Amino acid sequence: MIRSEDRAGLRRRALLGAALVGPSAAFITAALLKYGLGVSLFFEPIERLSRNPAAWRVFNLVSPVVFLVGSLLAVVLNGLAVAGFQLRRVEETLTTTVTLRLRPANLVVAGVGLACIGLLLAYGVVENWRR
Repeated sequence: MIRSEDRAGLRRRALLGAALVGPSAAFITAALLKYGLGVSLFFEPIERLSRNPAAWRVFNLVSPVVFLVGSLLAVVLNGLAVAGFQLRRVEETLTTTVTLRLRPANLVVAGVGLACIGLLLAYGVVENWRR
């Protein structure tokens, strides 16, 4: 049974995690819509930014940190809310137990964060493979 103050803490983790993973998810969604479906509406602000060399340089320096670190923090914050790990010794046997609690909002945020990290890293590898 989860106490009401624990529920509030879980909700706060999910909301904070969503805020941290939001920029990354929005960027990936905008890029997929533009390059996958030809819908450039959500990618236009980034294209406008790319026309200003100084602003584009700042974006290229800041965005990887915001996208990757934000997603990683969301995964850790919400992963700790849903996963448990116990290590104990029973006689001469070392026993580990991994538990996963069904907390939908925290699981979704952690899953979206993992997906964003995976997509961004895969894109980085593919984009720079031959350079």
